Amino acid sequence: MRVWRLVRPNFARDAYSGEGGLHAAGRWTPKGVRVVYTSGSLALAVLEVLVHLEIRHFPDEMRAVPADVPDGLRVRTLTARDLPRAWETIPAPSKLQEFGAQWIKSADSAILKVPSAVVPLEWNYLLNPAHREFRRIKLGRPQRFKFDERLIGKA
Repeated sequence: MRVWRLVRPNFARDAYSGEGGLHAAGRWTPKGVRVVYTSGSLALAVLEVLVHLEIRHFPDEMRAVPADVPDGLRVRTLTARDLPRAWETIPAPSKLQEFGAQWIKSADSAILKVPSAVVPLEWNYLLNPAHREFRRIKLGRPQRFKFDERLIGKA
């Protein structure tokens, strides 16, 4: 399975370090938790970034960084049925961050598969860089990526 991250060029080298989670909270983890948010496709990674950008302001350039998860690596899956009602709302229910923090702490698996709040029929994957099995994930080379201006329409 291949997963993707879309990051600014200065973060490409450390895209899978989990350091970002130490400085910012996410839907699935509170601030201070080392975690790597990835998407099941580059297209979903684009949408996940777009929802957080200021309208009509794209970064000049990004890096798409793939990672290949080997078959047989344990993946814990959460479906919408496992989640609290209105899990996809903004702000996200705090229960999601509590669950993510507990998953990291438990070291249950290196990967947590969760539905995307942007496209609920698609999947995002949280990676635990401190998990002993994380080293089996093969990190790819960053590739140049530029947003197509049509994604935000004409000015």
